Amino acid sequence: MQLPRLSLRALAVGLVIMLALDLVSGFAVLVLWPGSPRTSADIAAVVAQPAYMVVAFVLGTMTTAVGGGVCARLAPVLPYWNAAAFGVMSVAVGLLLSDADQPWWFTAMGTLVTIPAAVYGARVGLKRGR
Repeated sequence: MQLPRLSLRALAVGLVIMLALDLVSGFAVLVLWPGSPRTSADIAAVVAQPAYMVVAFVLGTMTTAVGGGVCARLAPVLPYWNAAAFGVMSVAVGLLLSDADQPWWFTAMGTLVTIPAAVYGARVGLKRGR
């Protein structure tokens, strides 16, 4: 059985865009968060709040969808396979970069929605390209 051809360029560009959006959105949330955390201890306290986790979850899911859409649009063939592979890569990166202090349910939810979000992003991205 032959594996589907994946575009390394599309995967890399999607991943870089997702990580850049994660960085910018994460910084923006911290800057705009009530009380504007200034020290590492303040940031740790904010990140532990359930409201922050919900915002981070929603934004992370959105950036994954954008990355999946970009990946699918750049892939010369099999855009949905490329988006699914992008989702798998995103899960791996997310698990590598996750904080050990995060609740297990937060990591589990993020892991469960990542691949579907990437494929959904591909669907939206491909529809917009028509």
